Amino acid sequence: MLVDDPQPGPSRAPMGFGYVETSLAPTNDHVCDVCKKSFTRKDNLKRHMKKHGAHANHACSKCAMKFYRLDKLQEHVKTHEKKKSYSCEQCDRLFSRMSELLYHKRVDHPAPSNHRVKQPRPLARNSR
Repeated sequence: MLVDDPQPGPSRAPMGFGYVETSLAPTNDHVCDVCKKSFTRKDNLKRHMKKHGAHANHACSKCAMKFYRLDKLQEHVKTHEKKKSYSCEQCDRLFSRMSELLYHKRVDHPAPSNHRVKQPRPLARNSR
């Protein structure tokens, strides 16, 4: 006989249903020595470090930062100039980087969720 468990534990619920053990929560233990950006996985830090390596030909004239893409250098230079050309259409705050604006919108003006988390269905009993 099967017993319905209304609150399945993390080991019984499939991934994606909101049941996450706190011991599995990601931590930002891998930090770039150059720009201090942190990563949850070592392989992501290794990939990021390539941006500071031999292919980083675009150097900032104000600090020691180097970039492998010119557009990233141009975006970075705006932080020194205090030029803020990205504005939030909801609150009119200004940001020097698009990434800062996107982070602000995600945190301060989160979009309402259009999807509901589906709850796992109880196991069907065999009727014979």
